[in-house]
Amino acid sequence: MEDKGEFRPSDVVLSTPPLTACFKKTEAECAAALPVWYMQKTGDCWQAVAPTQLGLAMNDEEMLKEPLRSWNRNPFFRPDFQRLLADGYITESREGIPEDKGGALLFTDKGLEQLRNSVWVRKVRVRK
Repeated sequence: MEDKGEFRPSDVVLSTPPLTACFKKTEAECAAALPVWYMQKTGDCWQAVAPTQLGLAMNDEEMLKEPLRSWNRNPFFRPDFQRLLADGYITESREGIPEDKGGALLFTDKGLEQLRNSVWVRKVRVRK
């Protein structure tokens, strides 16, 4: 888990469609929204998120609330993690993951800066 100063996942406003005009392509914005949503629900800190964690959370009735409920019903919600990887907004982390499992997704400094500078981030409040 990483501390990125005062900027946390809960500072990102997720709506439908999510993160419009933030990562250049709708599919990339959909992909970026999923780990942000997961981090908001599980500790509110920047961390690597495995696709299996996302899959389990997306099928958990306790987690399946807005905006995820709307995303799941939207036929145009098509996350493209490969686009985020290719553009350098996320990286694949293997830390703490068994060899036979895929890597976890982790926002790069470039990706976090893109989020931080978007209209989707609330003004950072003073935290103690």
